[in-house]
Amino acid sequence: MLFRSRFYLSSKTKLTLYYSLIYPYITCCDSTWPSTYVTNLNRIYCLQKRAVRAITNSDYRAHSAPLFSKLGKLDIYQINTFQIAKFMYCYHNNLLPPLFLTCFLQTVKFMVIAPEQPIIITCIIAGLI
Repeated sequence: MLFRSRFYLSSKTKLTLYYSLIYPYITCCDSTWPSTYVTNLNRIYCLQKRAVRAITNSDYRAHSAPLFSKLGKLDIYQINTFQIAKFMYCYHNNLLPPLFLTCFLQTVKFMVIAPEQPIIITCIIAGLI
């Protein structure tokens, strides 16, 4: 629908259609996508690139990275990284439900940078149990 209406609707209207028809599926299911294969994400990425080209009335061979930048939108991989970072931030600050707090095991690693000057860096690493 978005691709067929690219010459009849304004960019603002097409962007509204993108946010109502495509974007909810990308963000809603994104919490399960870190465990999937890259080939599955590539399918979604190709469809997302096609939608961005339709919004900007670009040629089907146009590079998509400048179009995403022009619209100020994130692609599927950037959305995926953002969702993981947001989840880990909530985990680190104990903002998740108690069920998730027991799913990870925190370990602390110490590293000495130089033996002459004992500077110790503390890293907290969270991993699945």
